[in-house]
Amino acid sequence: MNPKSPSASSPVTVTGGAGYVGSVVVRALAKRGHPIRVLDNFLYRDDTLQALPGGASLEVVRGDVCDPAALDAAFAGSVAVLHLAGLVGDPACALDPSRTRAVNQDSSYAVADAVRRHGIPHLVFASTCSVYGAAGDAWLTEDSPTAPVSLYAETNLRAEEILRARLAGSGTRLTVLRFATIFGVSPRMRFDLVVNLLTARAATGSGIEVHGGGQWRPQVHVEDVAEALVLSFERPNGEARVFNVGADAHNYRVQEIADRVASAFPGNRSRRNR
Repeated sequence: MNPKSPSASSPVTVTGGAGYVGSVVVRALAKRGHPIRVLDNFLYRDDTLQALPGGASLEVVRGDVCDPAALDAAFAGSVAVLHLAGLVGDPACALDPSRTRAVNQDSSYAVADAVRRHGIPHLVFASTCSVYGAAGDAWLTEDSPTAPVSLYAETNLRAEEILRARLAGSGTRLTVLRFATIFGVSPRMRFDLVVNLLTARAATGSGIEVHGGGQWRPQVHVEDVAEALVLSFERPNGEARVFNVGADAHNYRVQEIADRVASAFPGNRSRRNR
């Protein structure tokens, strides 16, 4: 099916729209006046979509990205799909590898087929820079070799490949955004991310203890992530390609992050265990 011409009332669908990134994306869309449809299984909580700015038009589909019927309900008539749904982070993915593969990887077949079925003009997929693996001090671009070393990274890379192959020849533009490590405040907070975790420990007086600390961690704020997702489909001729999303100035070693966080909280200092 060829992509349809969108109307002003066509919603933007956000899969995982109640999550850490998704709930910020939904607010960014609302501020721009976009009608919004969210597909989420509300694994954690269901109050992150309240009090949206500007009297936003919001429709919620409670369901799973592995369910074709839920995808049909969420994608019908949409101008674009921002695909964020997934199990995120190494610890969460390691709890149940088979479920991780089903949600992060295998659901991509159903997502791509639903996009084609409903003639969605643009699909933006939220991926991760961890697909490049342990690159040491090497400078990474979108053309750098991929070598994932975790299940989370591996399933994201495979999802990219599935979406690309499944949408070939459909007329749907696929944009893949590979995000650096995200930080910042969200209606659905996460404290397993390095800046958020260290900040929470400093704020509660738990102390900042770093094991090793020499690892590089490129950082990007969650509001900048939301901006990148929205701009990817708002551009009328948005490119169908891969983009790394981060900033050279926000590339730090873990110990440097710990020292910066500690300096923001009087009485705190970071302690390094080798």
